[in-house]
Amino acid sequence: MKRLITVFLFLILTINNLSAQASIKPVCPQSVIGNAGNTFTVDVVVGDPTPVDSLFSASFTLTFTNTTYLAYNGIQAGNFLGGSPFLFAEPSSDRVSIAITSIPSVGPSSGSGVLVKVFFRITGTVPAQTENYFNIIKAFGYKPRGDTIRFYPQESMMIIQAATGVEEGELNPEEFSLNQNYPNPFNPNTSISFTLPKSTEVSLVVYDLMGNLVATLVEERMEKGFHTIEFNSSKYNLSSGVYLYKLRTPEFTSIKKMVLLK
Repeated sequence: MKRLITVFLFLILTINNLSAQASIKPVCPQSVIGNAGNTFTVDVVVGDPTPVDSLFSASFTLTFTNTTYLAYNGIQAGNFLGGSPFLFAEPSSDRVSIAITSIPSVGPSSGSGVLVKVFFRITGTVPAQTENYFNIIKAFGYKPRGDTIRFYPQESMMIIQAATGVEEGELNPEEFSLNQNYPNPFNPNTSISFTLPKSTEVSLVVYDLMGNLVATLVEERMEKGFHTIEFNSSKYNLSSGVYLYKLRTPEFTSIKKMVLLK
């Protein structure tokens, strides 16, 4: 009996000392248009598909392969850790090391969600389609008392499409333009890119063929340059069909069609 009790206690101690496990992955757009100045976001998601339990702080490194055309452009805390967590980033040519910590008054979080948003920009006009791989390495999570959470990272791939609407080497647009979305047809995500020759108020909306407003993608002042907006149709419970997207500024209006094919 004493031997059984000893073995039982040993198993309990062993289990308690094991690191908790959870998943972490970069979620990027399927594709972006390779116009210099375009920006996009990579969401670092934890807990999908394996939920995380009582995460208080985390550190990881996000790597990217296409250093010729991509550059780090900033970070922002996601919605997983509540409040205003402490956030730190140390970028280099092909990676950015990130640390994030919840504030004591908020405490740890469990489940799944976006831990950090990492922003990137296209640094040069892309002459031909190319690929980029995002990968997370050296990922560690911690509970409030310092217990370790073992993360299982995943990789994501993104297509950088050849630049549209500009000549190679042209970095500053001289006129307004709205490009055809890509991919088209799409399901559920597509990218809509446009150019602004100056800083101005911008509205980018999606309608169905009956003229009903489906989504407002942009309604704000934007800087001069090339911009790409991601449209995720799954957020709006849309059926297959033709939809219209409209770009409007005080001086320019353009409408194009896109096809959702489920």
